[in-house]
Amino acid sequence: YNAYGVLVLNDAVCKGYALAYDYLLEQVGINSDYCASDDINHAWNIVYINNVPYHVDVTWDDPTWDMSGRVLHKNFLRSTNGIIETGHIKSGKNTIDYTATPTDTTYDKYFWQDIDTSFQLLDDKIYYLNTTDKTLNVLNSIDGSDSETIKNLPFKWKPSADSSYSVSFSKLLCDGDFLY
Repeated sequence: YNAYGVLVLNDAVCKGYALAYDYLLEQVGINSDYCASDDINHAWNIVYINNVPYHVDVTWDDPTWDMSGRVLHKNFLRSTNGIIETGHIKSGKNTIDYTATPTDTTYDKYFWQDIDTSFQLLDDKIYYLNTTDKTLNVLNSIDGSDSETIKNLPFKWKPSADSSYSVSFSKLLCDGDFLY
C-alpha cells in the first residue's frame, strides 16, 4: 500500500503503484496527483504534461507478475473517456483525491496503445518491440507516425512441451551501450 513496497519489496497493490509513480514523476519534475475511487476500490494517477491533465494507470499496464519486462501502454496519458474505454475505470463511479477531469484526447489513440513491451533509449533513439508484427523498431518521430523496422523477430516457442500456447516472449533491454 505504499511506494516502498513497489520500489524496495517488489510487492504492492494499486495504491502502492500509484504512490510510487507519483514519487518517481516528482523526482524528474513532472506534476501528478494520486487519485482513487472507493466505488471501484482502485488507485491511479493524473499526470500533467504541459499543464494538461491525463490519466495514467500503471497498475493495469503491468498485467503479468510472472512475465518480467512485459508492460502495456493502454492506460497511459488518457482522457477520462479514453480511460473509461479501457474498461478499468468505470463511468459514473465516485472518484476522490483529485481535482482534474482530463478531457484532452491527444494521446487516446497513440501508437503505444498497441505496444506491450518497454521502450528503450540508446544513442538518442527510442527502440521498441512490436510483438504483434514480431519486429524490432526505432522511432523516427515521437508520435510513432514514422518508425522503422530494423529487424524481424519471427520466433515463437511454447512455454512447455505440452502447451498449446505459443507466442513470442521477446523483451528488449538496454545497458546504456547495447540493446539486448
